[in-house]
Amino acid sequence: MEKYFKEKTIVIKKLEGGDVSVIVESFKKSGWVQKPVSIFEKYLVEQNNKERVVWLAYINNFFAGYVTLKWESRYDYFKNNKIPEIMDLNVLAKYRKFGIGNKLLSKCEDEVELKSKQVGIGVSLYDDYGAAQKIYFKLGYMPDGKGATYCYKPVVPGDKYCVDDDLVIWFVKKISIGE
Repeated sequence: MEKYFKEKTIVIKKLEGGDVSVIVESFKKSGWVQKPVSIFEKYLVEQNNKERVVWLAYINNFFAGYVTLKWESRYDYFKNNKIPEIMDLNVLAKYRKFGIGNKLLSKCEDEVELKSKQVGIGVSLYDDYGAAQKIYFKLGYMPDGKGATYCYKPVVPGDKYCVDDDLVIWFVKKISIGE
């Protein structure tokens, strides 16, 4: 229903305490029940501690998605090279194809530009993430060349791994500071 807006206004704003119930309810209504209140409460604490920034996207006043930017990644290559990590980019299915994901990524890149020369993002390897893989590449994100990880640790040839959200390949994008 909301997918057919004649005019669309997209607003990006930082997460605030009053947003949590709206986010959780929006994900439940979309059939995505794996977004409990506790995740967003944790994000708020981390945001208040300056460890993470969380942006929300609204389209015509409807919650549409969010992204987080973690200043210190758990992925060793990013952590050792002080590469902030874009994490948990989610756009509700009915609001895809409006450029919301791109706007959220751009917001992260703008924030990173104030502190770093590059930004990173991890993406899972199975089909559900195929569109994200292509989008990141089109936006200038390149594989970091370190191969895949499972739960943030490098995979070992010959070992077996579950193909799930924790099997990830990592991308990096150079950000131009002051140019």
